[in-house]
Amino acid sequence: MFVLYTTATALILFLLFYFFYLRRLRRYSNSVKFFHIALKSENDCNFELAISQYHTALAEIKRTGNNFRLKTKILEKIKLLKIVLQYQKG
Repeated sequence: MFVLYTTATALILFLLFYFFYLRRLRRYSNSVKFFHIALKSENDCNFELAISQYHTALAEIKRTGNNFRLKTKILEKIKLLKIVLQYQKG
């Protein structure tokens, strides 16, 4: 009886861990994927598209509420790309 109780407890703890921790990590990876897509657009000199994709990654970070470092990095890149576009226009 005691073994059954501890097994059920372990299963419940694992499910709680999965739903609260692993699902949050999966959402985190979406923002990183959007960041990499924007970075590729930036490297291809398509700055307008990169800015819009950075905004998408930023919205994903705000939705999930994590990864403060990536958020600051994206904000800096958006500022830089806006300056580059103003310089190119002239």
